Amino acid sequence: MKIAGETYYRRRSVLYRLFFYFIEKQLYNEMLNALGERRSRQLVRDVRRVYRAEIPRMPYIGGSRNFLTFYLVGGVWVYALFLALKEAGIEDKKAGEVLYNVTTRSINKIPRFVRWRVTRYILEGRYARLSRALDEYTSRREFPGDWVLKFVDGKDKDFVFGIDYVECALCKYFNEKGMGDYARYICVFDIAFYEGLPGIRFTRTQTLAEGNHVCDYRFCRDSSKT
Repeated sequence: MKIAGETYYRRRSVLYRLFFYFIEKQLYNEMLNALGERRSRQLVRDVRRVYRAEIPRMPYIGGSRNFLTFYLVGGVWVYALFLALKEAGIEDKKAGEVLYNVTTRSINKIPRFVRWRVTRYILEGRYARLSRALDEYTSRREFPGDWVLKFVDGKDKDFVFGIDYVECALCKYFNEKGMGDYARYICVFDIAFYEGLPGIRFTRTQTLAEGNHVCDYRFCRDSSKT
């Protein structure tokens, strides 16, 4: 399985790095005031260096069969970010604040009509169907480094649907890298991301990274966010 993972990720390495080039520009802008131009450029270079090295080492969780692969690819970039920030003397909660701000900057750069399309994708059925299918897929625990989730039907409830994650691939990954204390700060990405989407409200009351038994994601319509 290690060979399958290396092959899968290596073939897509350039695409991953190009995707995060846009986010790295927001990281540079975010860090200018705190670090100045020279150190901000160095920080971005350090993130790129670590991320490039980590791409073929990422745990294989099914590749294109599992849309959570995309989340893993992003989470490993966050690992590279947190490691570079730590080396630059920016640690713990402050690293989470940087991730939140960079995510907010990035999503606000996306045209609003595109963000509306993301909202519709999530709330109008397809994302729920994929998540329901992953309930069965991940429950087999075919890949030790994967998430394990339970789909929660929102019928007759105050949310459209929900997902209960009972195992987290990124918590596992960060723990293996000796950065388990930083896993809780990955979770701010979700908050910043969904805050930037119109027409949707995301809630979560507990996370695995904070020592709870589940991450309880709930997706609701929100007409006040236009």
